[in-house]
Amino acid sequence: MRLWQGQAFEQLDTGINALPCSPTPCLKVRNMFDPDVEYEENWPVHIHDAILEKCIGCDVVHLQVDSSSREGCVYIKCKDSETAGKVYKELHGWWFDGKLVTVKYLRVERYHERFPEAERLMRFLRPNGAGGTLPTLHPMRRRSTTIFS
Repeated sequence: MRLWQGQAFEQLDTGINALPCSPTPCLKVRNMFDPDVEYEENWPVHIHDAILEKCIGCDVVHLQVDSSSREGCVYIKCKDSETAGKVYKELHGWWFDGKLVTVKYLRVERYHERFPEAERLMRFLRPNGAGGTLPTLHPMRRRSTTIFS
């Protein structure tokens, strides 16, 4: 069972490096999983759901678990920059499954280069539940797994 285990830092939004507003609706989240220990068939669905459950009420339009990432990366596009700021605050600096999660903003152009299907999405994602399924990918391919609700 995967668990959010609490914040590593206090008051992230008041630090010297805190941004006054979110520069983009796109985020890159690191340390959400360890690819060397993920063997369960639907583990990307569990990562997807854990993020959306933690960010309940935030309008996420695209979420991609990069199942081949050595850094445990997940990419998120929100409805707008303001929502991305909320998601950032919900995830950055939290412990998840024994790993410290970090988040950074990505330029929207760069995000759309990597995920062109995300450019026109407007439907908000919701958790799939444990019964969700994803396509099976060969482990040597450098592809990501997209999850659509």
